[in-house]
Amino acid sequence: MAKQGKEWRDDGRPRRRWRGRDVHKRRGRVPVEEVLDELLQRHIPGELRRLTRIRELWPTILPASFADYVWPTLVQGPRLLVHVHDSQWLHEMTYWRQEVLDRLEQAWPEAEITTVEAFVGPLPPLSERRPEPEPLPEPEIREPVLDPEVPDETMDALKQVEDASLRDVLARARMLLGRPAGPGQ
Repeated sequence: MAKQGKEWRDDGRPRRRWRGRDVHKRRGRVPVEEVLDELLQRHIPGELRRLTRIRELWPTILPASFADYVWPTLVQGPRLLVHVHDSQWLHEMTYWRQEVLDRLEQAWPEAEITTVEAFVGPLPPLSERRPEPEPLPEPEIREPVLDPEVPDETMDALKQVEDASLRDVLARARMLLGRPAGPGQ
């Protein structure tokens, strides 16, 4: 029997509302990943999230010579639609189709892609398809450690070398060459 005047939850308690919206009870501390995942599921269709993940994986699971001419454009259930550069790549896809499925299955089994269909179509610029290379780490600058009996002219020559990494290599070479040979060397 439905009660009149108020909305009721499944468990029989009245639903609290504030300005026409449900008021959720606080859940306490919740991991950010859980909240973001819930938001993404609510606002971004699952097919688009799957396509985005496949596009992220694409340049890493396939060789650049292939990924530069073939690009995923749509996910429809278990189907992945890709655009290829031209009719020659469309023909090439007949040979690559199973390889693409295998590599995608190995990299991300949850994608549940079972077929790949190719069409000649526009590709985004390479700068959008390729991941940016990771920046090289800053070289560690160290002062060379030399034996105290190194001649002053050697020290002066090393100080005149401007490149720190070259100076370090030269100092190490000087140390190795300046050591007396031990037994068996």
